[in-house]
Amino acid sequence: NVDDDGNGYIDDVHGYDFINSDSDPRDDAGHGTHVAGTIGGVGNNGVGVAGVNWRCKIVALKFLGSNGLGGTSGAIGALQYVIDNNIRLSNNSWGGAAYSQALYDMIAASQAVGHVFVAAAGNSSDDNDFTPHYPSSYDLPNVIAVAATDNDDQLASFSNWGRTSVDLGAPGVRIYSTVPSNAYAFLSGTSMASPHVTGVFGLLIGEGAFQGGQQISKSLLLQESFRAIGWAIFGLGIGVTEGVLTLSPRRALSGGLGGVIGGLLSGAAFIIITRISNLALTNRAVGFVILGAFIGFFVALVPAVLSQAKLKVI
Repeated sequence: NVDDDGNGYIDDVHGYDFINSDSDPRDDAGHGTHVAGTIGGVGNNGVGVAGVNWRCKIVALKFLGSNGLGGTSGAIGALQYVIDNNIRLSNNSWGGAAYSQALYDMIAASQAVGHVFVAAAGNSSDDNDFTPHYPSSYDLPNVIAVAATDNDDQLASFSNWGRTSVDLGAPGVRIYSTVPSNAYAFLSGTSMASPHVTGVFGLLIGEGAFQGGQQISKSLLLQESFRAIGWAIFGLGIGVTEGVLTLSPRRALSGGLGGVIGGLLSGAAFIIITRISNLALTNRAVGFVILGAFIGFFVALVPAVLSQAKLKVI
């Protein structure tokens, strides 16, 4: 019963239990063990399951009881532990509808140690843009909100979502992972999706790919924007090409202008489809290529039609 490392917590070898205020954070519900297996289950050993990050170190910070309930004060205590011990990453497969300014402030403060706060989006089939789920809905640059997807890369029927409040999805239906007593089980939920993302971030941090939580968040969330821009450029190319091939050289400039408009409309259409559709990315992309070709082609034809009608193109 000695605080050997002088961090204010006695014998916190494996973490800390903020419900019972002791250094025994062992899982008495099975939920946390399942999450931990997804994050860091050792693979390539013929035993059990393989997690995302085989060589990670996991600190167990417990503030929920065996009934799955706990107080915000416990969560705040766990985050203070994160800050005090310079922990760069946490998985948060928990949440509810209540907003807490104190919890918001603590998550914000964790950015000082480059902390990334990965959080489950919730399991109520709600749009979190209109019905927030905390802590995943806190609008902070180091909070990553994770929805659940199924084996077809579709949004899980139970998963919360949100165009601006949920950042990405990860597998969360019938996930096989560890449970107490050296056993394994299938569980579903955004709680099962979140640790997949946490494991990936752990790999990135371990490789020194990023220096801080804010940088990681921005890089992740820019990926969709870059993809949309790429498809917009592709659509623009289709439109310009169709404009040049369809018109006579004398009208190529007008056709090119029509192609540019077609490309921009195609890019905008892709962004809209991406945001409102639950289709897998591949299906969205194929649909966009077809849509972009049609829009680019027909918009590029406008100058030709006007030319045939002997109208002046201004």
